[in-house]
Amino acid sequence: MPFPAPLPAHHRLLASAEDFTALREQVKTDPVSARFFAELSQQADAMLAQPPVTYKKEGIRLLAVCNEALKRISTLAMMARLTGDARYSEQWPQT
Repeated sequence: MPFPAPLPAHHRLLASAEDFTALREQVKTDPVSARFFAELSQQADAMLAQPPVTYKKEGIRLLAVCNEALKRISTLAMMARLTGDARYSEQWPQT
């Protein structure tokens, strides 16, 4: 699945294309941002090796599964936007 083109600004988007451009530059110059990016990158790469989340209820509970899916989707989406690496966006449908 190819990564979609950036959408125009919308009130429900977490960040604009300009925000991601600025963040990519900040990672290059700010040591704190660089450390955050390195940690996020390690987490995302580990997620690529994990099997897909299985939506299986444990009694009436599904919250833990949903939280794990949300964490993976958010992390992989952030890395896809920051790096342009298709590996991260290709993993979304499987998460």
